[in-house]
Amino acid sequence: MIRLRVSQKGLRIAGWSAFGLVLLAGLYWLGVLVTPLDADGRPLILSPSLRAAERYRARARGWVERMAEVDGRLDALLMADEEAGSVELYERGREMQAVGEKAASLAGEVQTSEVTVAMFGLREQVKLAADAYLAAAISTSRWLNAPSEAGRREALSLLHSARVQRIDLEENQWLGISN
Repeated sequence: MIRLRVSQKGLRIAGWSAFGLVLLAGLYWLGVLVTPLDADGRPLILSPSLRAAERYRARARGWVERMAEVDGRLDALLMADEEAGSVELYERGREMQAVGEKAASLAGEVQTSEVTVAMFGLREQVKLAADAYLAAAISTSRWLNAPSEAGRREALSLLHSARVQRIDLEENQWLGISN
């Protein structure tokens, strides 16, 4: 019978070496999973400017989602029956207040956000769409406070214009929402 003697120091070194190799392999696969890829599937090196551009793109996607929410809520307000009781008018006023604040907040965030030079074009497009939704919200508020068919048509026209700008934004190749 052959007896092998291994020192405790040797076992510790072998254990720590195995742990280190497993740790390195795990970190490698984690890097593979989280590293963004270019169109050809090659990993991108995250420079500070690329990281800032990716961060801005993510925020812009969130803004587009918020624009769609504002769109739906304004549309619901504009399609509501003009003949409403005082309770319904109060509820519409509260809803308009919330939608107006959301549209104003969105326009303010877009205006004050930092952007890299590479994203200036996208920023201008996002800003125009956010401002269009703010204008539609203001017009809808005016119509709710003084209902008239002309006021409703103006608000619907502004909402349609904002919607067209949002759809154009969704089709922007930088955002990749409607691809």
